[in-house]
Amino acid sequence: MIPFYDINAKLRYIKFCLLLFTFLFVLTGIALIIIGSTINEFYYEFMFFLRVDSVTPTTYLVFIGFLIFAVACVGLYGTLKSKAIVIGAFGGLLGLVCLLQLGAGVACHFLTGHLIDNLRTTMNETVWVYPYNDYAAQRMDAVQETLACCGMFSPKDWHQVYNGTEIPRSCCAFDDENSMCEYIHNTGCYTRLVHILKDSSRMLTTSSAVLAFMQLTGMAFAFYMAQSLRQQIRLRRDRKIMVTEQLLYSDADGTKSPI
Repeated sequence: MIPFYDINAKLRYIKFCLLLFTFLFVLTGIALIIIGSTINEFYYEFMFFLRVDSVTPTTYLVFIGFLIFAVACVGLYGTLKSKAIVIGAFGGLLGLVCLLQLGAGVACHFLTGHLIDNLRTTMNETVWVYPYNDYAAQRMDAVQETLACCGMFSPKDWHQVYNGTEIPRSCCAFDDENSMCEYIHNTGCYTRLVHILKDSSRMLTTSSAVLAFMQLTGMAFAFYMAQSLRQQIRLRRDRKIMVTEQLLYSDADGTKSPI
């Protein structure tokens, strides 16, 4: 039988490690929610070109953030209260979140490719209808002003639309004092948006890999602590039975119990 004090010492160490991991999960969940929401606001400006209503790579980021935060709260409660069932459930939930997270990473990879295809088609159409469609012109102007870009690939795209006669004012970088066009942005808007999409996808993939490792480690600690708690409960029960039996035997023999 393992000494009772050994179990307590191990339990305190595992409890400290598990508390540390769950606290990190809470912070990570909050960080993912904030980062994802911030980037989602940025995405909202360009939904017209992506041809999506709400689902973007950052949507997965926010979803995973909420999921991690909720699971971490369960882990904190179970660890602080030393409840074996809750801690075991926390370990199982971590494994489930890990699988969902990896699935989200794969889905994000395919979604990003789909969004880039949509972007190429929609932006090409928008550039060509720019002189005749006010809404398309507003969307294109907003992108060019926000991202400091011009045309789809370069300012030369507008030469084809206007036969080399003019370029939209949104392509210009204006002088604040004289409100005059100092220079024309050379980078295409398609290039900038593709870069943003790929960066978001890369962020999700990287965070998924790092968090998956943390979750697997936390899951191992959770299962070990749950097992240790059950072992501690059994040892307490056995110790109580042993003390009770010794008291009964000492009373029957008329001798004083050594306990």
